[in-house]
Amino acid sequence: MTAVPFWIEHEGQRIQVGHGCVLLGRTPDCDMVLTDPKVSRHHALVRSTDDGAEVVPFGRAPTLLNGHAVEAPTALQPGDVLTVGACALSLGVAPEATPAAVEAVWVLSAGPKALHRVRHSPFYVGGGPGDDLRLDAWPPRSFALVHLGASLVLEALREGISCGAPLEPGETVAVRAGERVTFGDASVQVLALPKTVQRTTDLSPVAALPSTARLRLFPRGGQLTLRIDGREVSVYLSERRCELLGCLLQPLSPFAVGDWVPDDQLQRRIFPNSDHARAELNTLFFRVRKDILRAGIDCTTLLERHCGSMRLRLAPGAAVVVEVA
Repeated sequence: MTAVPFWIEHEGQRIQVGHGCVLLGRTPDCDMVLTDPKVSRHHALVRSTDDGAEVVPFGRAPTLLNGHAVEAPTALQPGDVLTVGACALSLGVAPEATPAAVEAVWVLSAGPKALHRVRHSPFYVGGGPGDDLRLDAWPPRSFALVHLGASLVLEALREGISCGAPLEPGETVAVRAGERVTFGDASVQVLALPKTVQRTTDLSPVAALPSTARLRLFPRGGQLTLRIDGREVSVYLSERRCELLGCLLQPLSPFAVGDWVPDDQLQRRIFPNSDHARAELNTLFFRVRKDILRAGIDCTTLLERHCGSMRLRLAPGAAVVVEVA
């Protein structure tokens, strides 16, 4: 759920991919503007993934990876060279930023005698040999925990995981101190230990909502850019995931952005001819949430689902732009 922090270098200048994406092209709205006339307006995009980064070619002109043309999303490795027009761009790994201090230490309690610190992010829990916390009664990689500032987000990775309510694989929820995560008869409790007071506490930070949401649509997917607390965060999304966000950013009357939009309306617009539209909408919702989480955004606050409807939450008066790039 977290990505290797790549950077792109060209003629001594670097731009960090971080946990979002970088758009390469000739027009001023690109993140890295390349003035070579052979470069397309929106030529390619480099985005973070669970395993590192990948390049997504857009332009009619070729995008070369280590001298070979790529025509579909392709994984990148440190040391790779992208050639866009006459521009050679090298890929490297950026040093991780020092995380900001949080108000509490998150721990897991699986019994009365020991607490297990959630030391890093993501933190995997399950019964497998590679899990960060191994619990014999649980299947391997049962769930993962991700730090978001002072908050903690859980992603269910298996059937049968519950946290307040049953979760589907891929579903993400914000975890409150004191909640229990269960699998069958087994459970583990999530606690927050304050650094200065020797008792558990309940952290309830209020996540900031975006003041601007911009969705740019490309031939293959699109780029969602959000301005939150004065900083911009971008994430690349596949075509169908862009369709869902487009429906929430531009809902049909009588709904407005930020309203709860019924699943029926979304299904008709995104899956008009499907016999399994509800299940496909569920999967799409979880995958969009995961993409947003990967970019370091509190997906549980931004994108919500409840009682057969869905909404994208923005700050009051937020600017919304949906455009074809």
